[in-house]
Amino acid sequence: MDRAERNQREMRIITVVALCVAVICLSVAYAAMNQTLKVSGEANMRVADWSIHFNNVNASTTGVATYTMPNVSNTQLSDFGVVLTKPGDSVTFTFDIVNDGGINAVLGTLTKGKPECSSLTSDKDAKIVCDNLIYTLEYDNGSAVEVGDTLDSNTHMSAKLKIAYKDGAKEVPESTVNINGLDLVLIYNQD
Repeated sequence: MDRAERNQREMRIITVVALCVAVICLSVAYAAMNQTLKVSGEANMRVADWSIHFNNVNASTTGVATYTMPNVSNTQLSDFGVVLTKPGDSVTFTFDIVNDGGINAVLGTLTKGKPECSSLTSDKDAKIVCDNLIYTLEYDNGSAVEVGDTLDSNTHMSAKLKIAYKDGAKEVPESTVNINGLDLVLIYNQD
């Protein structure tokens, strides 16, 4: 074998060895750079009760006013009766708005009826009554109940619904006037 062939053969051996070393180095480098990452955990969803309702409904009067207690259904007061006879007469229904659940609530809808006055004998009397009628819904502190009010879980707010004939009204009807449209509905949503 001549020197040129020997040099060529050595060059091939060196090339094969260099390629093997390079493959081994790349394999080691890949193994060193390749790591298995493991992420594990768990999550739970707790059951939270939803319980908004009226409670402790009571009534009080001033003057000679009389009343019939309302039907109470969750967050609806309906079918109550009020008889007002003279200026200054009023009926106030007090009640608690209770959140017995585990979720904070926000008042999403407030439907307070619009009083409608009617008389079988006199439209004038109906107008006199509606012009002098007070119909309010407030918390015990005097602020108005409004959409967006919050009610935290496991708390209550005391409220009052008042129907009154203005004290100091200059006119009173000469005939009986019926007042309809006084129902009250509050709808709470999750906060």
